[in-house]
Amino acid sequence: MIELGERVLRRGVFILMVAAVILPGCGRSAESAADVLRSYYSALSDQDIDAAAQYLNEDARNNMIDEAGSVEEALSLAAGAGRVESLEILNEFSSVSFARLTFRVHYEDGGSAEHTEVLIKLEDEWKIGVTR
Repeated sequence: MIELGERVLRRGVFILMVAAVILPGCGRSAESAADVLRSYYSALSDQDIDAAAQYLNEDARNNMIDEAGSVEEALSLAAGAGRVESLEILNEFSSVSFARLTFRVHYEDGGSAEHTEVLIKLEDEWKIGVTR
């Protein structure tokens, strides 16, 4: 009888260990703020304006319209900066719904530029916001 109790206890501990590994990932967005930023710059590098635009929140879109006349025009100008070779995260502050990333974009022509972007989590997805 004691042997059966030990088996049940071991099985229970095993189930708890598996749950501890699996459950923390449930309900979370598949992409981190840094992943979204990399995808955005990859789309810009490929001059895929529609793909890049999907990573912007409404405030960022409105800001681009105010500054460049349209989201498409603003993103086309940004895409003209050159092909991105890599994106290096220099500093990241992140909470549940807000992230501020400082990063360096390395271009294929050897140039680089440092930027800071604010991302906001909306409906479980990170979106690039307005940097002020």
